[in-house]
Amino acid sequence: MPTHAQPTAALDFDGPSGQRVTLSQLPPTGCKSWSVSEKVLVVAAVRHGMLTFFEACERYDLSLDQFLDWQRTFDEVWPTWDRDRLQ
Repeated sequence: MPTHAQPTAALDFDGPSGQRVTLSQLPPTGCKSWSVSEKVLVVAAVRHGMLTFFEACERYDLSLDQFLDWQRTFDEVWPTWDRDRLQ
């Protein structure tokens, strides 16, 4: 057995509103119309390691530019959330 293991994805995390978020609470794949809260949730899932950037883009059929736009939305809605979480 290798001494180094692949990191495992986060099973859940505290979302931007303080709620506990699990994979089953993320928007469904194939979603075509997005609310701000759904975009923010996907970005938070990537930032917390529940999904990789590539998994999120594949799961939700996003381009790099779309995901970066979602990140900007996240930072506008919760500008201090990540910084506050790390302190």
